[in-house]
Amino acid sequence: MAKEEHYYTKFEDGKFYHIYNRTVDKKNMFANDGNNEFFLQKLRIYLLGVADVYAYCLLDNHFPYFNSGK
Repeated sequence: MAKEEHYYTKFEDGKFYHIYNRTVDKKNMFANDGNNEFFLQKLRIYLLGVADVYAYCLLDNHFPYFNSGK
């Protein structure tokens, strides 16, 4: 499990962050292309209003992306 202090990291304006998440037991996160599109729609809704995304990659069992705080 991640260290508790990581849950309280404050993002700073003008800084770059590499953020990622992965599945439990390396199971597939996306069963089909529709799952990928659903994920990207949620990314647009919840993240793009508060951060700039410079790159992302949807892999079978995790997703990394690079962004900066606004």
